[in-house]
Amino acid sequence: MARTETGSKPKTKDTRTKTAATEVLDPSDAFARAIAKGLAKPDDYMYMYTKDGKDYFKHIDTREYVSYNDGGMARKTRVF
Repeated sequence: MARTETGSKPKTKDTRTKTAATEVLDPSDAFARAIAKGLAKPDDYMYMYTKDGKDYFKHIDTREYVSYNDGGMARKTRVF
């Protein structure tokens, strides 16, 4: 491997994905849990993934994320 002017190896981009705690489950199961916890308009959302016990959904128009944890609490976050 070629070295830079300072003699160190050039930095390479880390392309690994961090999926240790992220799961993609059956969307039907995730929607059933979210509806039971208060998701009012499931047709307006897409299931994205489950991470650390929370199911994440993205609104089809606004791109706003909503997550439901084991306690049933919803949290909205805007993703740009």
